[in-house]
Amino acid sequence: MIQKPLKPFEIDPKAFILMVESFIKSYPQHSLELKEIAEKGGLELDKLDYFSEKGINFNENNVNYADYTVFWKKYLEIEDILYGNHLIKNSVFESIKPSNNNAIFKTSGVQNISYSLVASKVGIKIELLIKTLRSDIKDKKLFNKLIFDEIKKNQRELNSKFRNLVWDRLDNRMYSRIYFIIEKRSLNNKVNLPRLTIGEMTLKNKNNIYDKMSINSDKFYKIFDPVLKKIDIKKIEKKL
Repeated sequence: MIQKPLKPFEIDPKAFILMVESFIKSYPQHSLELKEIAEKGGLELDKLDYFSEKGINFNENNVNYADYTVFWKKYLEIEDILYGNHLIKNSVFESIKPSNNNAIFKTSGVQNISYSLVASKVGIKIELLIKTLRSDIKDKKLFNKLIFDEIKKNQRELNSKFRNLVWDRLDNRMYSRIYFIIEKRSLNNKVNLPRLTIGEMTLKNKNNIYDKMSINSDKFYKIFDPVLKKIDIKKIEKKL
C-alpha cells in the first residue's frame, strides 16, 4: 500500500529534472522504468484536459461519465477533424447536437431508417436503426420487419465488406437493427463491461476510441448507403 506523505513537500522541478538526468547517466539500466513513469505522467496530463468538463471523472485510469454530452461532444469534434483532414470520406454525424442520451442519431436519407452511435450493454456500437415514426402506418412493427428483410437480401455482400455485423430482426419488438460493436467498453457503471480508460481516450494513441468510432462509422455508412438508396418504400407499403 502506497502511503501519502504526512506533510506535503515542495521541490524545484528544474532541480529534480537535473537530478533525474544525472541519475540516468549513472544508471542507464533503469531507463525503461523512468519511461514508464513518464508515460503515466502523460496520462495524468490527459486527464487534466477533461477535468474542466462537468459530467466526467476518473477512478484511477477508468472513466466515469455522469453526462454523456461530454463524450459525444468530444467524438463529434474528432470526427469533424478527421473529415477535414480527409482521413475519412463521410462525416456521418455532422451537425448533430450532443445530448445526455446514450446515443446520437442521424437520418439515413431514407424514411424510417437512421444511423446511430450507441453506448450500449454490448459496448460502443455503430447501428442502422429501422424504426418508423409515421402516423399513417398502422402496423409499424410489420413495416419495420419488411424493411429489415429487404435490407437483409444483401446480407452476404454486406458481411463480406464489413465483418462481424449483427443482424437483429427483433421479432418481439417494434424496431429492428443491424450493428457492429466498435469496442466492448462501458462509459459508466450502468453497463457491466470493462470501463473505457484514459489511455484509450488520449489522442496520442493512434488507436483511440474516437478515431475507431469515426473510421468504423465511415465504413459502415459507405457499405449501407448504396443499399438503402435502392429500397422502394412505396413497394414495401403495398405489402401491409
